[in-house]
Amino acid sequence: MKNLVNIFILPCLILIGLSSCEEEEKDPFYKLRVEEIETGVYFRSINAGGTVNLNDLDNSAYSIQGELVTPENGTDVESIELWVEFKDRSTESGDDSVASTFITTVSPSSLTTNSNGFLEHTFNMTIPETLTALNLDASLISGGDQFFFQVVINMADGRVFDKDSTGDSIKGELFFSSPFEYTAGVVCISIPTPGDWVLDMTDLYGDGWNGGNITVSLDGVLTIYAAEGTSTTAIITVPEGTSEFTFTYTAGSWEGENLYTLTDPDGNVVLDEGVGDWSFENGPREGELLNVCPD
Repeated sequence: MKNLVNIFILPCLILIGLSSCEEEEKDPFYKLRVEEIETGVYFRSINAGGTVNLNDLDNSAYSIQGELVTPENGTDVESIELWVEFKDRSTESGDDSVASTFITTVSPSSLTTNSNGFLEHTFNMTIPETLTALNLDASLISGGDQFFFQVVINMADGRVFDKDSTGDSIKGELFFSSPFEYTAGVVCISIPTPGDWVLDMTDLYGDGWNGGNITVSLDGVLTIYAAEGTSTTAIITVPEGTSEFTFTYTAGSWEGENLYTLTDPDGNVVLDEGVGDWSFENGPREGELLNVCPD
């Protein structure tokens, strides 16, 4: 492992011979047994994605499916909220960005237990509903703009866990997979070339993408890809008649290690992402990259 958060490394040094570091790192409640470390909860992603198509905003939507992981199986949580922020990335006029705005809330008591034994919920948001919550006119949306959907967990004792109060290990590590924030970029959908697209993914360190992943949507059917170990190659088959093919990268931890290329059925390298500068910050571009709107 790399030099990760001290709450995981220190116990490994103290307890050598008693238990393995790997077991401690993969135990989501291990830090409950460490003095002076704040404990909390997280919303582990099962599936997240959607399309914000500038050419069809009325039928665009985004969803976040996840499971609530808590020490007391939800009884220690007051509510789970969903917020959204809009970032105006255009340069044609003034900044129409809108700060993070509340959308909805759910109570853990209303959730059902899934096959993993955790409480599960899916937030479904149409883009018209999202624009209403933001009090934002659709005419102000441009290609490349972004919506940031944010999960906020309110504890029964008054504490709040969100993207700003949760550590990088929880947000980025694949085991926890709880980013608390999800990005939906505004795109212009184009008809994809049918056939086999080749996705070659590399991790320079050799331990996988640490929470970074690619979500591919084929006519609304989502598949998530990520490098495992040093490299992984995936074949994405686009059937004849497919009307929507979106390709969205979401960042995790240690981003400077992540590289990938996407090659179309004609052998053209369509995307070549990541710089491998070992800064652990400058990774592949986030958001949807195949259906970029013209300037």
